[in-house]
Amino acid sequence: MPRVILLAMVTIGAFFGIAQAKGDLFYCQIGQKHLSLTVSDGQLKYEYGPEGAPELTLESPLTGGTASWRYDLYNRAENKMLRFQRGNYSYVVFNIWSAPNSDMTGARDFSGVLVFKAGKEISRRFCNDGGVFETEIDLSMMPDAGDKLSELIANIEEPKAADD
Repeated sequence: MPRVILLAMVTIGAFFGIAQAKGDLFYCQIGQKHLSLTVSDGQLKYEYGPEGAPELTLESPLTGGTASWRYDLYNRAENKMLRFQRGNYSYVVFNIWSAPNSDMTGARDFSGVLVFKAGKEISRRFCNDGGVFETEIDLSMMPDAGDKLSELIANIEEPKAADD
């Protein structure tokens, strides 16, 4: 009997977690284009391209779809990434934050998107500004994006500032 109650609680909790996941998850400008992730009614949407006329739109249910999520938390650092699969292509939106010491000297916070074809990176684009994942939306029910991807994201070098 206790197993039935526990299963019912987990099922109801997962349902409400998905139902509550709604809104803007991520947004940033990359050059003159925008990258956005939104959640509505258990569906995740990725859009990339000019504002109002995206060149690429991908959709996936939060569970059982082609998207996966990874959140790694360290002492004074965190990496967040969301991956969409489409055939041989994989689109990984990421945010990296770290503060190597308590006075925030050397802190870094940057975001972007990596594109892979058949497992090989073919594009790396960094956000001009912004690019923080909204923390109010619970993605814990999504499949894990994996350790290999986590290691890759952790080793991305911060983009160099453009010369003025």
